[in-house]
Amino acid sequence: EEIKRLQLENKQLKLQIQVNGNKSQDNALSFLNDNSNPNQHLQSQVIQGEMEKYRQQLQLKDDEIKKIQRSYQQDVLKLRGDLEMVKKDCVEKETLLCQHDKLLKSLQNKNNELTQNYQKLFDEQKEQTNNESWHSPDHTVQLDSFRTTKLFKTLSGHSSYVWSIEYSRFNRDQYLCSGSHDKTICVWDAHAAKLLKTFTGHSSIVHCLKFSPYHYYSQHNDNRGLILCSASNDKTIRFWNIETGKEILGFSKHAGGVCGIQFSSFCCGRYLCSGSTDSNIHLWDVATSKLLHILNGHTKTICCVEFSPLQNNNKIVDNNHNGIGIIGGSGYTICSGSYDQTIRLWDVETTRPLTVLKGHDSTIWTVKYSRIGTNATICSGSQDKTIRLWDIRTNKDVQIFKGHTNDVNCVEYSPFQSNDVDTIICSGSSDNTICFWDTRTTKQLYEIKGNDGDGGIYCLQFSSFDNQVKTNQSDNGNTNSYCGYSLCYGSRSGNIRLWK
Repeated sequence: EEIKRLQLENKQLKLQIQVNGNKSQDNALSFLNDNSNPNQHLQSQVIQGEMEKYRQQLQLKDDEIKKIQRSYQQDVLKLRGDLEMVKKDCVEKETLLCQHDKLLKSLQNKNNELTQNYQKLFDEQKEQTNNESWHSPDHTVQLDSFRTTKLFKTLSGHSSYVWSIEYSRFNRDQYLCSGSHDKTICVWDAHAAKLLKTFTGHSSIVHCLKFSPYHYYSQHNDNRGLILCSASNDKTIRFWNIETGKEILGFSKHAGGVCGIQFSSFCCGRYLCSGSTDSNIHLWDVATSKLLHILNGHTKTICCVEFSPLQNNNKIVDNNHNGIGIIGGSGYTICSGSYDQTIRLWDVETTRPLTVLKGHDSTIWTVKYSRIGTNATICSGSQDKTIRLWDIRTNKDVQIFKGHTNDVNCVEYSPFQSNDVDTIICSGSSDNTICFWDTRTTKQLYEIKGNDGDGGIYCLQFSSFDNQVKTNQSDNGNTNSYCGYSLCYGSRSGNIRLWK
């Protein structure tokens, strides 16, 4: 634009010079014809002076145009150089993007491989469970055999409520871990009933404990082994190495105390959900220690959370899965119970709420998915003293179990099953009893009374143990090993009881 303006001015100056030149020639001719007029000579000199002035201006404009043209050419050269650099940068970025796509595909393949391995382990474990010799002759563990159990051992180490217990076998050792109102975590030798370690890193109540399947199964983890995860009222989630006693990881994004945690039943337990007094559920990636998503919906404290079990009727590995959602997990759900008297279900893949189950008249302390069958059943225990069985296909409670005289703090599906159906559930209550219920009739089948002074049952878990029995005469009286079950429960007094 500047060059065009200067060229226009130059054109006007040239026209002016031409006009003045014509005038000067006319004056010169007049002067020659009329030497007697002195004004004509003076006027000619003035015109020539103006012409010289215009020539100088024209020269300046020409110089300015050339200067601008040189600057323009330099700018063009610079822009061309910048363009070449941009092209080169684009090529490098395309190369990096290609490498990223290859890495992403490799990670997806590894994730699929891990999921297949986990599925294989699960299938092998299920097959082993179905074939193990601890089954009675009709291949069903009967509750009648459990009626003869007695108090076997007492573990004393806590000074207040035991809110959570977790059992696991590792390297032929049997561990029982307990989290308490006294802010500590105790690690026990379950076989010898011996206290091995005490973790004191939390600054408030320890509400929930879970062993990390991700650290147990993952082949690409530096902390592979038996790792315990704990949730506390101090707003933190911590990971502990059972063998070394060291804290290896911690999450602290909740705005309130963390009441419940659970690992995913897919991707080798890589994902963790946590429920808090801040009314939110957090979804974590244990591998990267990142908070992936926050599930909103409850209006009060979330007491418990659960991932649905393995969905055998769904494809766990899908090489064509496009990654919609934050972690995949197609067909899986999260269940949560709250002070707001509701149970909520969430779709894991989309993180969207699915449904709200209403029926309890008070706080819901515990929820559990059915482990076998269609996985369409949820069991819940409440401060309203009842246990309810929900069909999540109809969003209705199909059975209500009444008999406890105080809060139902914990529920478990018992190992005593029939025809691949969870027919018996077990509940622990502040009334200091553990009850066994028939899920088909709501009939109470059996009751265990806690020891005097226990003050109530706040958590329970079935754990397997090895034993020796003699076979019948047709087997020549040989001694074979079999696996049975013991029942562990944590009490208000701080004692842990093992029934066997």
